[in-house]
Amino acid sequence: MISDCASLTHEAEVLHRQFFHRDAPHKLIECYLRAHAELPDLAHASDDELRTVRVIIDKNLDALGIEPWLRAGPERHLLSRKLLLTAYLAECDAEHREFRQEVTGRVRGLVQLCWSSVRAAVQLLKGRFQKAMYGLL
Repeated sequence: MISDCASLTHEAEVLHRQFFHRDAPHKLIECYLRAHAELPDLAHASDDELRTVRVIIDKNLDALGIEPWLRAGPERHLLSRKLLLTAYLAECDAEHREFRQEVTGRVRGLVQLCWSSVRAAVQLLKGRFQKAMYGLL
């Protein structure tokens, strides 16, 4: 259990850092651990899904770029469930101002939209490359 708790703590830290480019608050990590103890969906996964998440966390791969390429079938991939949990916990704790970000003005809005589109395209290409390179399923 201690090893599992340590690996889940590291997992929460890595996923949070990929979303927000900073360390995760202690409260978010506690909630992440509690969610894993209480939600059966986070325990149910195939060996391929477990391996994929482990490789992404161990090698610090781009989880946000890889996740869209894993969307297949009627059920969410384990990585998707963990990323959604991380985003939900961050949104609920009121410590993540990124969820209330506003852009004022048409020009700034257009620049922000273009910049976000370019970043997303690059992230998707990087994720596709990493998925193929590491044989993630």
